[in-house]
Amino acid sequence: MIFVDSNIIIAYFAKRDSDHLMVKALLEQVLETQHEGLITSHDVIIESLNWAAKRCTRQELLKIASILISGELIAIQELNRLDWLEALKIIEKYQDQKLSFTDAVSFAMIARLRIKQVLSLDSDFNLLKSVVNLAH
Repeated sequence: MIFVDSNIIIAYFAKRDSDHLMVKALLEQVLETQHEGLITSHDVIIESLNWAAKRCTRQELLKIASILISGELIAIQELNRLDWLEALKIIEKYQDQKLSFTDAVSFAMIARLRIKQVLSLDSDFNLLKSVVNLAH
């Protein structure tokens, strides 16, 4: 499995985003060459759709939401209370960083599922020493 962060999702769908072409090519390459599926969390989906709700037309938002919610492009992993509790420990561990709660929960999920690869434009994911960020 390869974890996908919200900035990848946003850049993929936002044609005016400065990273759109790079992310689109990267995702196409990953889907062609990797034999692992893409996965993300509900929190990342919500973060991505909140971004789209502020910057897209209703029609665009509904299209993006339909694609993401279907799980066909990226599987959606359930989070649990233990992920959120672990996120608190992660925020405490990295208190010198400006780590968002969504990223901390993502870190917890990545550890729980033993995910070894991520796609993120966010340098925070470089804190995960056992994970390779395919976008860097």
